[in-house]
Amino acid sequence: MERNYIKQMLYGKPISETPEPEALVLINNLIVEVYIKNGLHRNMTEDKFSEEIKFNTASLYNDLVADPSYKHIRTQELKYIFTEGMKGRLGTDKDIVITYKSLLRWVEGYITHEERIQAVRLYNAERYAAIPKVAAPKPKEIDVKESVKKAYADYLAFINKKSDGDMPRGIVSIGEAFGLPITCRDYGG
Repeated sequence: MERNYIKQMLYGKPISETPEPEALVLINNLIVEVYIKNGLHRNMTEDKFSEEIKFNTASLYNDLVADPSYKHIRTQELKYIFTEGMKGRLGTDKDIVITYKSLLRWVEGYITHEERIQAVRLYNAERYAAIPKVAAPKPKEIDVKESVKKAYADYLAFINKKSDGDMPRGIVSIGEAFGLPITCRDYGG
């Protein structure tokens, strides 16, 4: 299996987001293809063949939509899963008989295959890199030298102020001098 090919398929629409009639037709056609390519249709009557295909289609669709580990499989990946499964690259099916369990083993084998896991990681990394980065606001910086100069100037103004009958203002609070929410009072003494 090829990682880059799988990664390109990941840009498609998941089977769980595909309208049900469209998904059922897709799955039905793929299962019919599997049966025909493996010659399984030869030993069945037409009614039996249709009945088995309908059952497998409905069951597989329900599993793909309901199971959390399968619901992210893309529609393009299903054809790839069945093609690789028929070649014997997904699962341990050694016999010619293909059942519903065989189809699910192929899906499970594909989901857990190392190449797909790597492709999903690459796909997610590309999507993450494409997200615009937002810079966090910088915290308010306090210039300590300026705050000390301001406090000292206020102190000097308090000391040098001549009293004309009014109480001198003084430093109201240390926090005011530094621009901080400190409530300790200093009356200049």
